[in-house]
Amino acid sequence: MKNCVLWMSALLLTIAGLSSCSSDDDELTGYQATFHSDAYSLGYGLRNEKGDWTRTFKEGENIIFDVTVNNKTRYELHLADERDVLFRAMSVYRSDGEYVKNSWESTFYTMELRWLTVEAHSRLHWSCPWIYDESYVHDDRYGTSTSYSAEDIYPAMDPLPKGIYYVLIKSRVMYRVVDDPTPGGGTKGYDDIELIIPFTVE
Repeated sequence: MKNCVLWMSALLLTIAGLSSCSSDDDELTGYQATFHSDAYSLGYGLRNEKGDWTRTFKEGENIIFDVTVNNKTRYELHLADERDVLFRAMSVYRSDGEYVKNSWESTFYTMELRWLTVEAHSRLHWSCPWIYDESYVHDDRYGTSTSYSAEDIYPAMDPLPKGIYYVLIKSRVMYRVVDDPTPGGGTKGYDDIELIIPFTVE
């Protein structure tokens, strides 16, 4: 057990160091894991029911998964798939690597490509709780709700029992900067993203 605690402490310090090494940190203040490119940045983090950033939760307490997408360009930005950018923020694993759950799992089974649009020099904020509670749901695209009904995405989620966990955001994100307005034009590419946020339920 002592070795496990030491290993997790070392992992936490490593992740914190990796997350704070970018010169763009001030644009995503408070986020526990960030990704930066020339065109956009992504911030991922965990909040408690009071809205405070934290990596430690009490047993039975809801966990709020929070994401911000920042468009650094003066052009409209498209990212795909929205499920990879936003919903993967809720993929929870135990410290031994065992997958726990993601309440958005059912949305990943459909084949259509869903683009996420962020206006020039603007941000998109998204958040959702582990146990569904509308007061903790926010999606800048639709106001305080989402485009999906709670019944479609939320099975009966139990609070996480005591233990050491991590969130894994791992995906290939396609992007298109609309700096050429002709149909299909613009700067295109993809980024492979892998971010980890360790956390504890006490």
